[in-house]
Amino acid sequence: MAQQTLERAAELHLPMHFLPTWYDVDDIAGLKMLRAELFDGQSFAPDLCSARAQHTRALIQSLVETSDLKDRLSLNALRRAAE
Repeated sequence: MAQQTLERAAELHLPMHFLPTWYDVDDIAGLKMLRAELFDGQSFAPDLCSARAQHTRALIQSLVETSDLKDRLSLNALRRAAE
């Protein structure tokens, strides 16, 4: 799919800018990686700085405090990081 998009953009002479490779947050492993990045300062790649994403961090913190997310995913480290 990405290749088709790149080919079509080239046909249309559209400028392209490539961002560093990142990860999807579409499963538990991705959510735990995001949690580690936002709350523990761990970057998923050694040559990239962890993202600040303050709004994402606030949303996850809110979900931990107001839902069963912490228990369902065993994210007890979120609570400690917020204190």
